[in-house]
Amino acid sequence: MRLLGQSRNRGISRILIAAHAAGNARGMSGDHAENRKGLTMNLSTMTQALWNQMTVAQRDAMRSDAGLTKQLIGYEGKRVEVVDRDGTVRRFWVGRSSGWIPCHIELKRRTSTGGQSVYGAPYRSIRIVERNR
Repeated sequence: MRLLGQSRNRGISRILIAAHAAGNARGMSGDHAENRKGLTMNLSTMTQALWNQMTVAQRDAMRSDAGLTKQLIGYEGKRVEVVDRDGTVRRFWVGRSSGWIPCHIELKRRTSTGGQSVYGAPYRSIRIVERNR
């Protein structure tokens, strides 16, 4: 993918337009996000180089919540007890990954710095066990 306007003073919009054009030329489809200037970009064309050049506001505008488990939105930083669709009871801290398509993460301990993506959704029930991580 060719990047246009890599310097900060030329603006990120030229970079996004180039990425968007490259994605359309390859016929990519998938999750779309719209930045605050109204430019629609296919997130499958996103690269780490593009992400690193964006400001915090531009990253927030581009971030897709498609990877998040809808039942756990709002429970980040809390310890929950869930009953899976198959009846299994588990407890974990709800975390969230970073990047342009974040997902919820099961953290086994309060001091964990990483974990696996949540599984077993849709949950039969969710109960808050502790509030502060």
